[in-house]
Amino acid sequence: MNQHQPSKSFPISQTSRRDFVKKSSALMVGGAALASGVSIAHGAHAAGDDEIKVALIGCGGRGSLAAAQALKTKGKVTLWAMADAFENRLTQSLRKIGREVGDTLGEQEAQQCIQVPKERQFVGLDAYQKAIDSGVDVIVQATPPGFRPLHVEAAIVAGKHVFTEKPLAVDAPGVRRVLAAGELAKEKGLAVGVGLQRHHDPGYMETVKRLQDGAIGEILLTQVYWNSGVLWTRTRADFLKAYDRQPTEMEYQVNNWYYFNWLCGDHIVEQHIHNLDVSNWVKQSHPDLRPPFR
Repeated sequence: MNQHQPSKSFPISQTSRRDFVKKSSALMVGGAALASGVSIAHGAHAAGDDEIKVALIGCGGRGSLAAAQALKTKGKVTLWAMADAFENRLTQSLRKIGREVGDTLGEQEAQQCIQVPKERQFVGLDAYQKAIDSGVDVIVQATPPGFRPLHVEAAIVAGKHVFTEKPLAVDAPGVRRVLAAGELAKEKGLAVGVGLQRHHDPGYMETVKRLQDGAIGEILLTQVYWNSGVLWTRTRADFLKAYDRQPTEMEYQVNNWYYFNWLCGDHIVEQHIHNLDVSNWVKQSHPDLRPPFR
């Protein structure tokens, strides 16, 4: 998520994607992140066909960047379908991906690897299933977190490899649903990558290794924090300008998902997860919240 997008905008590791899939029956990992250059699609193509077809579900800034980065990796990768609750978000995302890929690979190459005609541009809250069923190999899931358990589960049931953004859910039932989907992915031999990209940042990797090797002695306590800038807002006036009508309450909340806990889980779940993840990584453990609290 880009926290600095204006209200009208919606918004290094070289691991082989083929190796990633081959070496994992399925991974619920701490970050096979397209954002850091690690991805899963090289091993995801159908037998006898080297083309990897990708569907982007959730066309905000994070999803657009993830899709563009997938297209810029080696091999024949095609953006085949897109899905979002809002048509203008999808349209803006498609243009943004085209510019991003075109700046790197050239306009002609961008046109060849972005194949999303109108009939594969799916809009609405049920658009995710249409994208999953459109003949793709890999799902890039970047919707508001409240929808993530449903979408990840549907993709795995349909036999698709998945890259999903963090967090995986906004509550305990959602987490359990994703974990169950992960077990199904293992049974099906599917790969699942989660966008906690710091696990693939050389600086973090080296620092955590040194800490775990005892560079400063036994670590008894960790403290994590994040100073953030101003967040985006999308007003009812913005919606009126885009669609020439007022949003329904559901449309308003989904469009402003960061401010509704059923969609984002709150700031700690949605953003602070990165820092909590690093703390767990350093300690090679998780907080024990069983009484007595420690």
